[in-house]
Amino acid sequence: MIDWDRINSIISDALAKYEGDVTIFESAVGCLFLGMLIGWNPLRIIHNPRTIKRYEKILSCSFVEVLPLKTDLAFMSLGYSNFLLSGDTLGRAAGGIISISDRKIFISK
Repeated sequence: MIDWDRINSIISDALAKYEGDVTIFESAVGCLFLGMLIGWNPLRIIHNPRTIKRYEKILSCSFVEVLPLKTDLAFMSLGYSNFLLSGDTLGRAAGGIISISDRKIFISK
């Protein structure tokens, strides 16, 4: 279950100390919210590890600690579904060692 008070605190605290391009902050918050909807594992397939680290730094949190691993909406991520069909490891897929087709594509149920 998502701790909405914790998420609100993470975002509020990060905004209070953020300096820089607000669109980057907005992207970090959006990534966190998407992760709440689909889960940490699909998020790792969609985003480059450097991007995730950048957003975690902006928000001063570890996504793996605040997000569910996957949710019922995880399969909306075509990249995540393709990863599961590949039979390879999540670390190799998330790290870009193997190619996952349609990594950033979402489909409706």
